[in-house]
Amino acid sequence: MSTDIEQYRIDQEPFYRPQADEIALYEAAYEERLPVMVKGPTGCGKSRFVEHMAWKLGKPLITVACNEDMTASDLVGRYLLDVDGTRWLDGPLTVAARIGVICYLDEGISTRLLVYAAQLINQGIAPRSACRMALVRLITDDVDIRITLDHAIDAVALLGWAIERLGDEFAIAGFSSNTRHEVRYQHIKGYAERWDDNVKGRLAAMQAGWSTRMGAALRHAGHYLNARKAEKKLLLVLTDGQPSDIDVQDERMLIQDTHKAVQELDRQGIYTYCINLDPHADEYVSDIFGQQYLVIDKVERLPERLPQLFMALTK
Repeated sequence: MSTDIEQYRIDQEPFYRPQADEIALYEAAYEERLPVMVKGPTGCGKSRFVEHMAWKLGKPLITVACNEDMTASDLVGRYLLDVDGTRWLDGPLTVAARIGVICYLDEGISTRLLVYAAQLINQGIAPRSACRMALVRLITDDVDIRITLDHAIDAVALLGWAIERLGDEFAIAGFSSNTRHEVRYQHIKGYAERWDDNVKGRLAAMQAGWSTRMGAALRHAGHYLNARKAEKKLLLVLTDGQPSDIDVQDERMLIQDTHKAVQELDRQGIYTYCINLDPHADEYVSDIFGQQYLVIDKVERLPERLPQLFMALTK
């Protein structure tokens, strides 16, 4: 999306007749940098009001026609493939934040993205003295592997973008296993790295693979997180299945091992929370994480739910 600010500027005053004190309310919200929700029936002048306020305040205006099928990437941005590899394309919210203009989500109530997008942009999520570790396990036996990956990557990308704006330290990693002799821990973002194109490229390039030896991955992630100095330490685990590996016949063995890892992290002051995409996760996830989990059986809702959950966990 273009960052040429002049194309979004309104040169002539749009006609608008005030109905009450909405102009003063909008100006007050603007001064406090608060989001505004404009409600009313179709054709009542909501869009014209926003255009008038953009002109009155001397701010360019980006208008987004929202719908129920919009994803986080439609608003924030996404990676595209071209002849030179991958490149990042800003979405309208990112462009608006980058160049300092008003972003109007037209018919925004029709999309679930409106609420949490406004929260991510305008609200502080947590105290600055905090560290986060997002441990991402992206593997599925379902035929919709690419769909699951795309939604998971969208969700983690939106969350990373939001945490970066807060200035908090955070890291992202992926993991998989092929017996206890080969547990892979995939570096995506380190605590000292910025949320830049290199990190976004590593996240976008994640692929599904192999088994889920979760206990080993938790201990490894906890080792790095425990070394950080922070008042609050949170380790988020995103997975689509229970702990398993090809060299383990008793499925309870790895469930118990992962539960033991969670207990070890808890004694180190690290709060572990699991987001599980397996519709059958209720059969085992509480044995590992107690009450510290959320099951999302509709993966398309993940980009919405993950930032909301994160805000709730870090209040």
